[in-house]
Parts: sequence; structure tokens; C-alpha cells
Amino acid sequence: SSQTGGVPNPGLPPAGGGGTGTAVITWNGPSTNADSTTLADLAGYRLYQSTTSGSYTSGPVATVTAPASGGGAATATINNLAPGTYYFVVRAYDTSGNESVYSNEASKTIP
Repeated sequence: SSQTGGVPNPGLPPAGGGGTGTAVITWNGPSTNADSTTLADLAGYRLYQSTTSGSYTSGPVATVTAPASGGGAATATINNLAPGTYYFVVRAYDTSGNESVYSNEASKTIP
């Protein structure tokens, strides 16, 4: 089953201090499958990063295990970001390895 419900919306804080940038991405997980049935096999989330909007060709930069109760809020922290603009999307995946479509894109500029 692939998930689209509860499309993750990463919320990004201001840039971290010092010369090394950090992005903290927080989102709400899905509660239903793409076909609107109850999501009972959510395994976790994969976070993808790019320096080009809409282009996610590399593997995930972080994997977050879903809480035992399913959906809910989840967070990933990406450290050691050089100055520049970064784009992030999240995909939920189930216990069979099926991934959802990409979430809405969020961006973070590291000065």
C-alpha cells in the first residue's frame, strides 16, 4: 500500500549559529493509504535533500522510524550544511517497502 494521506509539510526553523548550517525538518505523518483505507503498516519516513528545487535523484539523507502508533509528528535534523539553499521532501514507507509520493517541498537557506 502506498501512502499519500497527511501529506508531510516540513517546518523549518531559522539557520543555526556558526559556520555550519543545520536544518530541522518536522512533519505530520499520514493516517490513511492512497486509497483512503486505514494505514496499518506504516514503517517510517525517508527524507530527501537537493540543491535544485524538484530534483531528488539521490538516496535519502535521513530515515525516521514511525512511532508504534503510526502517523503523528516526526522530526529529522540535517547537520553540516554549507551555505546555500536546500530543498527537502519526505516520503512515507510501509512495512513492504512501498513509498508514498513526495510531500510538499520545503526549503532552507543557510547563510
